[in-house]
Amino acid sequence: MELNYECFRKVLLVLEKELHITADSYLEFEYPLLSLREIIDNEELKAFLPADVFYTIVNLEEAGYITAETQFASGVLNECLVTNITYAGHMFLKSVKDNTVWKATMGKVAKVGSVAIPVLLEIAKEVMIKMLIPSP
Repeated sequence: MELNYECFRKVLLVLEKELHITADSYLEFEYPLLSLREIIDNEELKAFLPADVFYTIVNLEEAGYITAETQFASGVLNECLVTNITYAGHMFLKSVKDNTVWKATMGKVAKVGSVAIPVLLEIAKEVMIKMLIPSP
């Protein structure tokens, strides 16, 4: 399978929107859990195949961008729960969240066809800096 950058970004955007820590009372917090089904069924992700969303979640977890628990039984997916976006995940998302930055970043990536996620992040940072501090 190939990692889909659009899906990678969209899944993080959905998780940021849907994962909420709630407080029942003073210092009693409930940590959120989102199942794979809840994530796949999100309207924002309807354009992607369920397998692509699952593959993205696995890669986001492996990259340290999210915290997820995946359980298999006899090689079959039993459950997948996402609980958190990590600091690294939030920093990545902050760099690619803006649609203008994202489109410009993907325009640069298209010139070479494919780049690693850390390179994608560096390109997004470069685009952002140029937007913040225009050249004279």
